Amino acid sequence: MNDLFGSENKRDNQKVLVEEIDFFEGDNFEARIRLEMCDDCEWSWINLNMNFESRGRFEQPEEIKNYDKNSREKFTSYSSENFKEEARKLVDEMKSQTETGNYQSALEKSQELRVLTEAWNEKSNDVWQEAEKLVKHGEEPEVPGEWLAPKVFRSNKQAS
Repeated sequence: MNDLFGSENKRDNQKVLVEEIDFFEGDNFEARIRLEMCDDCEWSWINLNMNFESRGRFEQPEEIKNYDKNSREKFTSYSSENFKEEARKLVDEMKSQTETGNYQSALEKSQELRVLTEAWNEKSNDVWQEAEKLVKHGEEPEVPGEWLAPKVFRSNKQAS
């Protein structure tokens, strides 16, 4: 691999959890959700994608290539609970659309879920930036940073 990509582009090995969940089964297809996540990575992330495994004459729905990846901005004010609720809602809608045979709509909901998880990943990895802003202003953070790194917060408070 070093010959192909160069040693300067090599990354550390990462432990990634991958789970495929049989979501729905029809006569000639299976709908699956693939969960991928890396909690131990420098930039932790989670990914949920739906795909169709076909047998026979199942017509695959077309994935929209030009969906607005910047639409994740609408999730910037979401709390962790809001993200969880929205993810559950989208998965329920994907299942409902698949059960009624509206596979294209189910795939579109899957793409919305992808945007949601991208926003969620970004927000959860930016928690330290938010905590640092609050500490600089002398406020107690409303993020789990206090129990994650109490020494950081105490030293910043004493320096004020």
